[in-house]
Amino acid sequence: MILTERIVWKILNGDLDFLDSFSSNYIDELTKDIIDSPLREKILDEAFDLIYKKDPVLAFKISCSSPKFTNLWRRRLENNYDVLLDYDALLYFLLKVDWSKKFVFEIADKLILSNKSCAFAILRYTERTNDYSLVKRIVMYHNLDVRGIFLEELIDTHAHMLFNVLDNITDCFVKYDKNGNVIGLMDEEKVSRIASLILIHNLGEDVYLQIRDFIFDNYDKNTLAANLDGYGKLNMDIFVLNKEMLVRDIDKLFVTSKNYKYALATRYQEYMDPIMLGEFRSKISPFTWIDREAVSKIFLSGLGDRFLECVDKYLEMSTGAKVIRDAGVGTCSRVFRVGDYVIKISHKKWSMEDNLCPRGYLFAKNYEEDIVRKSNGEVTGAIEVQRYLTRPLAVDDTKVINAYHEALKEAGYYTKDVLTDGNTGANCYYLSSYMDADCDNPEELPEWFKENPVVMVDRDLVFKLENKNPRLKAINLK
Repeated sequence: MILTERIVWKILNGDLDFLDSFSSNYIDELTKDIIDSPLREKILDEAFDLIYKKDPVLAFKISCSSPKFTNLWRRRLENNYDVLLDYDALLYFLLKVDWSKKFVFEIADKLILSNKSCAFAILRYTERTNDYSLVKRIVMYHNLDVRGIFLEELIDTHAHMLFNVLDNITDCFVKYDKNGNVIGLMDEEKVSRIASLILIHNLGEDVYLQIRDFIFDNYDKNTLAANLDGYGKLNMDIFVLNKEMLVRDIDKLFVTSKNYKYALATRYQEYMDPIMLGEFRSKISPFTWIDREAVSKIFLSGLGDRFLECVDKYLEMSTGAKVIRDAGVGTCSRVFRVGDYVIKISHKKWSMEDNLCPRGYLFAKNYEEDIVRKSNGEVTGAIEVQRYLTRPLAVDDTKVINAYHEALKEAGYYTKDVLTDGNTGANCYYLSSYMDADCDNPEELPEWFKENPVVMVDRDLVFKLENKNPRLKAINLK
């Protein structure tokens, strides 16, 4: 027992510094001891405010079920629900407070989108009480992201509940207006993950096929193949049904795949239509000979089809030699020469700022720019197309380097990158002519630039002057 006479004395006298030395397990045990103690009301009457100031979650757990604190917590939770992001606090709230279910449903999006463990707490409450009313409402919540996260958690941790909650699982994937018109579909990646979880947890091939058909009918591209294969991490000797379903539909999965074409063509080639496989290999092989890993990553990012579209487009547009060559490698990118152009594919960027590529005469023009990010702004894939330039800015071109930095500053920018002699070569190249600069009227450009038309080709680390502390993925940059 943690709640000794000495600790009670300390609490009643407002001496709570001892909590700083308690582990989370000790705090949990102390919480249970206070709740079960005949001294709970005395502790709450004399020390609640001090406990709340020191540890709001502890204060909530020991007081939320007390009738004296009902109105107080109603008011506080309406203004600040952070204590409910604690798994134990939310579970205790649901189990012990009669108005909790209604309140939790009203803010379910705030809870579940902030912390997935809130979904687990709701499921644990349901398991303990056999009360499915809250779960049934959340799987049809007005926010489709909440539905998806909650349904994933339900299947992954409480799969036995699924058929007590839903008659038709695809109903969860669609949002209707009051007139019965479709106004939204669940994010495809969530639906595909759910489809795979159905097989992993042996919830029925018929249920999987129902979801599969929904995916094929409602989304142009999908991540179903990637999820069935566990992105290459599933042991198919264990998850046999996943592989069986993957192989059964492999040609259609290949055609409709958003991010797994290359993986299917390498991991499951023996099951694919040989003509389709041959056509794909003929398109991709010039690039895999140069950098197989970079090609694999651009497909996994969801930009593989876009990459091949750019290849076809800019080879066709090229008036010079229609060649495909290696044009260099960066710390997180690979550059291919495609006729008169270069296509740069990246699997990350150092900057996590929204605007990675400012426009202007100081920068190489991006004819194409596609960027895929995580929700936190981290780039997981990018495609950029520029003119093929051959003459780098030399380290001894100090006059041009100084002029470039000054012009960059006048334009309102600075860079944390190097212009010449970086780890992967120069970052600035000469245009064939200042007339090729990315601007409306080249004749109005500065004289120094007309004589030395230097542009930065990789400007991920260019920031506005007022942005002194940009969000960066790496910290070892100048």
